[in-house]
Amino acid sequence: MDFYDPVKHTEASLARARAIYPQPEETEKIASHSIPAEDVSVDRIIAMFSLHEIRDREERITMLSELHRALAEDGEIYITEHLCDIQNFTVYSLGAIHFHSKKEWLSNFRESKFVVKQEIKTTPYVTTFILTKL
Repeated sequence: MDFYDPVKHTEASLARARAIYPQPEETEKIASHSIPAEDVSVDRIIAMFSLHEIRDREERITMLSELHRALAEDGEIYITEHLCDIQNFTVYSLGAIHFHSKKEWLSNFRESKFVVKQEIKTTPYVTTFILTKL
């Protein structure tokens, strides 16, 4: 599923990446506020290097809340992202401000009724949060 909306998600890098790497035909276009899944019907959700592209905080929390709605009671969400932290500043310089801080992510997770089951530092620059429902 692809939540990209060129009207809302206006980063120039997204347009460039999508021109170079078009989505596969079977990719389902969705709105960040309306995921086409039944309530508590999805066992696992994986979001890799994508949710930080939702720059608007309220839209990001709405999307996370939609994921919460769709997630089975014993399901898990895997969110893998770069963080706005010193490690990523060493690699991306000012580009690291494009990412969200760990504090922001944790606040977003709480507001959408998730708890962090596990946090994995895949590399010094990449973090995976495994979330479950409260």
